[in-house]
Amino acid sequence: MTMPVLKIPPPLQTGDTVAIIAPAGGLVDTDRFRHGCSVPSEMGSELAVPDRYWPGSGYLADTDEARAQEMIRVWRDPGVKALIALRGGFGSLRLLDRLDFGLFARQPKMLLGFSDISILLNLVFQRSGLLCLHGPVVTSLPASDPDSRERLYQCLIGNWHR
Repeated sequence: MTMPVLKIPPPLQTGDTVAIIAPAGGLVDTDRFRHGCSVPSEMGSELAVPDRYWPGSGYLADTDEARAQEMIRVWRDPGVKALIALRGGFGSLRLLDRLDFGLFARQPKMLLGFSDISILLNLVFQRSGLLCLHGPVVTSLPASDPDSRERLYQCLIGNWHR
């Protein structure tokens, strides 16, 4: 398999919108979610959160189709400049045949997460050439120390080597 040309997403600017998506596990801890949402806001980003939180039952945020469509819909939105996963867990692998990797290549945006989200990061990179960021999910942000938050901020604004 030939690797596509490396694409680095545009750095975030103050006031850019970061969307929270749930391609894996659902909302379990509303306090951690609320506190996690405050971190991108403190970094100068606007947040896009669904009008209704993820209705999934059990360990998934929603159906496979709904989770894939959420990611595609948010990615198509020209106002959204980056996507951060709500949490890891399980289920990202089940989305792979439903995603539009061509869209990801045509409209580079930062995709951020870890744990089960790692499969998405790796496949988005492999199939579109888009550099993704293996980093915190929304629900892990409250536990991040100040140095980690600063490093995340520097990566999001394009200061990769700082």
